[in-house]
Amino acid sequence: YYTDGPDMATLLQSDNVTLIKIMMIKCADVSNPTRPLRCCIEWAKRIAEEYFNQ
Repeated sequence: YYTDGPDMATLLQSDNVTLIKIMMIKCADVSNPTRPLRCCIEWAKRIAEEYFNQ
């Protein structure tokens, strides 16, 4: 059982929740090129569409 990491109270602090969300989005962004090409292209199109709609 691993107990050396931060506890849930620390993770759920407002600043930490924001940081964790940013990190999750970043991981999703950088993982796209590792997907099959067809999926990678579709994902990139959707991201670009969402970006330009904002």
